Formats: sequence, C-alpha cells, structure tokens
Amino acid sequence: MKLMKLFTHQMNISGGGGFTQDLVISSKDIPGLKVGDVVEIYHPEDEYSRLLIQVTSLKEELQHRDALSLDQAVASTFQLRALLQVYVKAINPSDISLDLVELTFKDQYVGRSEMWRLNQNLIGSAVYINKKIEFCQLVRCQVNEMWSKGERVAGGLITNDTRIVFRSASSMVYLFIQMSSEMWNFDVFGDLYFERAVDGFLGDLFTRWKKEGCNHEVTIVLFSRTYYEAASIDAFPSEMRSKVTADFRGRFYEDYYRVLVHNERSDDWHKMLTQLRIAFNSYPEEVLEASHKKYGQQNVPKAYNSSASHGNFLEVLNMSLNVFEKHYMDRSLDRTGQLSVVLTPGVGIFEVSRELTSITKQRIIDCGIGSDLVCVGEQPLHAVPLLRFQNKDMLDTDDYNIPHWLNLSFYTTNKKLGYSNFVPRLRLPVSPSTKDNVRLMKSQSERIHPGCETGSLNQLFDYDAYDAQVFTLPTQVQRQNFKPVTRKESRNTSVPPEVNPEQKKSIPTRPVGLVDYLSTSHAPTLFQPRKEFGKNYDSDDTPGSRTVIGSEGSPLERQLAYRPKSRPGRALINPFDPSRVPVKHTSGRRRWIHIYPRQPDGTTLDLGFKVALDSESYKKLADYRVQLRSTKVADEPFSPALTTGVDWKSLTTPACLPITTDYFPDSASLQKDYVVSDYTISPDDVNVDDYNRKGSRRPLETSQVYREFISQRLAQGFQLIVLPALSKSSARHISVREKSADSIKKSRQSQ
Repeated sequence: MKLMKLFTHQMNISGGGGFTQDLVISSKDIPGLKVGDVVEIYHPEDEYSRLLIQVTSLKEELQHRDALSLDQAVASTFQLRALLQVYVKAINPSDISLDLVELTFKDQYVGRSEMWRLNQNLIGSAVYINKKIEFCQLVRCQVNEMWSKGERVAGGLITNDTRIVFRSASSMVYLFIQMSSEMWNFDVFGDLYFERAVDGFLGDLFTRWKKEGCNHEVTIVLFSRTYYEAASIDAFPSEMRSKVTADFRGRFYEDYYRVLVHNERSDDWHKMLTQLRIAFNSYPEEVLEASHKKYGQQNVPKAYNSSASHGNFLEVLNMSLNVFEKHYMDRSLDRTGQLSVVLTPGVGIFEVSRELTSITKQRIIDCGIGSDLVCVGEQPLHAVPLLRFQNKDMLDTDDYNIPHWLNLSFYTTNKKLGYSNFVPRLRLPVSPSTKDNVRLMKSQSERIHPGCETGSLNQLFDYDAYDAQVFTLPTQVQRQNFKPVTRKESRNTSVPPEVNPEQKKSIPTRPVGLVDYLSTSHAPTLFQPRKEFGKNYDSDDTPGSRTVIGSEGSPLERQLAYRPKSRPGRALINPFDPSRVPVKHTSGRRRWIHIYPRQPDGTTLDLGFKVALDSESYKKLADYRVQLRSTKVADEPFSPALTTGVDWKSLTTPACLPITTDYFPDSASLQKDYVVSDYTISPDDVNVDDYNRKGSRRPLETSQVYREFISQRLAQGFQLIVLPALSKSSARHISVREKSADSIKKSRQSQ
C-alpha cells in the first residue's frame, strides 16, 4: 500500500494525442508492479468507494513523482477527487474473482458467436461499473452489473468461472394487452384495471425505457376473445360460420387482434398512452358490435367479452413466435434480442389446450426467446402462473401445469387505503343476481357433491386423505388404500348400526373412521378405473344399484354413492403446495439458469420478489421461483407470504440466451432423447486449399479449426455445457469440442 497523489485526464481513444489508457502509473513509484496486476485505489477518508482497476501499461517516468492519473469519467464514477491523496494497493486476483457480469449494448447486432469470442477475450481482465468495452471495433458494450459471492460489487476480475450475461437496449419487443372483461372492473382502490395497466404499469415501463436510453422496436397489439350465446352453428349467418370456432364446451367464439403500433421506435413512448385510452373507450363497440353491424343485428347471436382465464393467451404468444423464429431472414443489423410481453388484468390462471401448450413450450425453448407475463390483478394465494388444461372428455378431475418457460410479474401500486394498510389478495364473488350465475353455481355444486345436502359431506368425508391420495406420485398399483386418518371428527365416527351381517364380519371391532371403513374389501373404492371417467352421476343411477351401507336415505349412504375419481398412473399438481412434486431435470429448464447470480451456498438468487417476511424467511423462500425454473426440488414448502414483484430488468433490457448451461444429460437420456452424430474431420482437409494457392493465408491450426466449429454451433442456438463440479478448478467446457478433439488426435496419430 502506498499513498500517492491523484490526477485526472480525458482518455483519447483515437490515439491522436494524450493518454489512451484509463490508468497511467509509473513503474518507478511502485516497485514490483507489472502489466496485468490489479490495484485498488481509494481515498483514506472514504474507504467505501474503492476502485479496482487493471494495469494495462507502465510509464518509465511521469511529470510528478508518486502520482498517478485516472480517466476523468472513471474518477467521477467512484467519487475520486483530483489533486488529493489516495491509497494504491496491489490485490490478489483470487480475492476479487467475479461470479457474474452483465454487459449491455445498444443499436447494434451482436451474434452469439461474437458473444462467445468476447467472453474468451475478457478472461483475466478486471472490470468496474460503467466500464466501456470494445472488441475488434465491432462490439461496443458497457459493464452494467457485477456479482461476487451473492452480493453486488463495483469491480472485480473475470475468470474462467465468470458467467457473462449480454443484455440489449435495442430489442424487438411485442407488447400484447389483453382486453378481457376484467379491464372494465374496479380494484380495491377504486381504479379500473385498465387504468392500473396503462397509467400504472405502462407509464412506469416507458419511464424506465427513457431513463435507460432504450431504443426498442415495439409492436403493440390489443387482443381479446368474444363468445356468442348460440346453441349451434346454424344460429350464425352462412357468411360468418367459417370465422366462428367452437371450444371443447361447445361455446362459439371469435378472436380479435388490433395492432396499434407496428415496428416503431421512439425516444418517449408516453404519447402512446393517450392512444391506448382512446382505443379503450371504443373497444367494446368496435369488437362486440362488429359482427352485428356487418351481418345485421337480428342475424348474429348476442356477444360478450371473455374473462382473462378463458382468453386467447397462448395464441398471441405463438403470433410473436412466428416472427421471432425467422429472425435470421432480412435481419436488422442495429438491434439484437426478442421479447414477448403479455399484459393481462387477470391473476395468472389460464384455461388452455394441452396440445397448444406443448407446441408453445417447445417453440419458446427452442428459439431461446424471453416471454414475460405481467398481471395487474391481485396475486392469488397459490402458485402462479397456472395453466388449467381443457378436459375434452369432461372429467371431474382437472389437470394443472406450472410453466417454467414464463417469467411472471405482478404489478402493484403504492396506494394505501385510508383506514388500513391491508390489501386483500382475494376478490369476493359477485352475488348471483342473474339466472345464468345461479345456474352456474348450481351445476358446479352438483358436480362436486351430487345428491348431498349442504354440510353433510364436510362432516363425513375426509378431504385430507383424499387430497393425499390424489397428489401422490404414481405407482404400479392402480388402487391404493388410504392411510389412517388423523382428523379428530373422523376417528370418532363409528360404523352405523344398520349393517348387513356379511359386512359386520369385515368391520374391525375398534372405532374406525370413514376412510378406514372404505378401505375394506366390501366397501366401494374411492378411485374408479379409467373406463368410468365419463360416467354421469346425474343420470338414472338408482339407489338399488349401489351398495347399501347405512340406513336408506342417510347422509352416509349419499356419501358412499359419491365416488371421487382421479387419473391412474399420474400424479396431479397441487397449486397450493407445488413444492411436493419433484421436477425432472431437463435441458429446457436449465436453459436460462446462467443469467441469475449465485449465493455462496450455490443456490440461485432471483430478485423478482417482494417478501413481507424477515430475513431468515427470505433466505428460505427466495429461491422458490428459480427452483421451479431450474428443476431444483424446493426444500421449503410453498408460502403465500412470498409475493412476486415486477422483473423490470427483463422488461427494460432483455437478456440474450446464455452461451453456457450446466445441464448434461445422463446416458439413458442421451440414447432416448438426443440424436448423436459422429464426424471425422481433419484440419489438413480444411487447409488443403491454402496449401495449393500461393500467397494465401497461413494454414489454420487445430485449435483454430475447432474454435470455428464451436462458433458455428453457437450461432445456431447451441450452448456450451459447464459442469458445476469442474468449474471450481478449471471451468472446462464439456461439449462436442472435447469429443471431436480426442477423435481427431487419435486419427492423426494413426496416420
């Protein structure tokens, strides 16, 4: 450590005059200092603002003794004042290694091959916040954020283990706004959800774009789904029938899309808010009355807007994918990255088709495109986003899926109620004032509890045991007995006295619960084979065709008549406790894992949370959403106290697909899920043209040939695999490169 005087200079990149380095220091002032060393500079009275900078060149002698000169912009960033004394100390490189570095760029196209080459070039160099980096006079980027041991730092050293994330401030952004019926509803603060979406979220988003200097190419689309009150397709005019589609419930609908902005750029997007308000006022008339004006009021059935959960959510994602997956055609060389944002007034629950979900998931993973879902409704008390699959056979059991390929955000305002700080997260159901609502509630009640009076089923049926069986992992045995129940009221429920003599022999002498009795061989099982899934219990299912256990007409008999169903061979997802379901490791789930910083214990840190808990609870629960995305099995149970905020970084400067990943499939998965192709390539074959031509370039070396192979693969969306166990020592890339290198070495030795 040495005390020196600080001077500042303006760095001249062109080299016409002045200094071309950000640090100018003499080798005579600090003996033993050499090029490549990292020094720490700070004022004696200000120990918290420290600059880590690498020595790129040494001067023989400066004008002043015991002095150094810094770039004026760097000194201003770290609050280092000129003509004052600073401490200069050499730092051990192993103490300042970085785990993650984020680089941002703008108004240029940076391919994945250039990203990898820049990554290799930065190994061994020290970076600091806001440092400008230029590579081959083609790539110009800036250091935006750095992480080391789970904390943000102002500088450090890039090593082989450092992950570099590239974020673009000039991406192609598709912004879809769902104009469902909830947009015209009021929240707890008395504001329309449209006002919260446009004046709140979009206003904040456009402000952040302007603050960060983003220059995105934006497309804004309004979309919705319109249902018609029609019993058959014959109720529509003949010219309209080809445009109407029927869903699995037999309801007829049309999907509407209105493009407000298409591939436009602007320095200030706030002027678009006025256009959105105008479109909101005219949207119901333009959409709901469009068919009536075209085909006649009397010829078209009555139309109504769908809710957010029944809207065309996956359809709009595929619309953007149709454009993004052809990004290599007619490419613009002044933008990089693609982003799809869906803004919905819902709460993250959607009823979707299973087939369309599978297609959308595969397309998003294959294209490596970021998809953000922003909800302005109140976050529910269960896990979201939640996809409810449409059961076309009208089964009683619903299937749910928690998609890991969606980045979920919930936008909340800073408003507070005058009488309380409590903000409810559940909306009370609207009182049934119409016949349709009464009919809907009645049908749902009969489907869940057919033939049962209110309260009788709750007293006799053990819901805990039923849930435990439904959400149990599938086994080879289709029918399983329940475990002994622990509910107090069930243990005290004895067998009714009016039982047949044959059944008395199989009943234990001790008091048993209802589930214990149903587990005997003479009781009807709670889980039926697949062939009875479509059975309608409201049809002529007479009491005489059922096994009579209790007295005729008793609540127990009605309880036993209801036989809940499940899907044999498959465990269902419990939205209120998704951590109980183990998640399979796949390459798709780990595709984006390297954009998140790591904590010292190796877990991944996701910052998109607002946690109303203490710090200890945060440590236990903060990794939950990343665990769903990264296929780690959550050790802690799901907690509704863990709320999700807005991922502003993803919406402002979207990240590009990482160059590396940490998932390597096992041998069984390689044989089953992958296509393995062996290539035998010799560098001599590549250089044969160079040997024949006089005055040509020098033949490529073996390492250069393989670098070109890797570069071509990365440009097509492939990733390099870096195993965590190896990254601590040498961070060797386990990829096709090593296997090909070994095979060529053996072939050359044999020749």
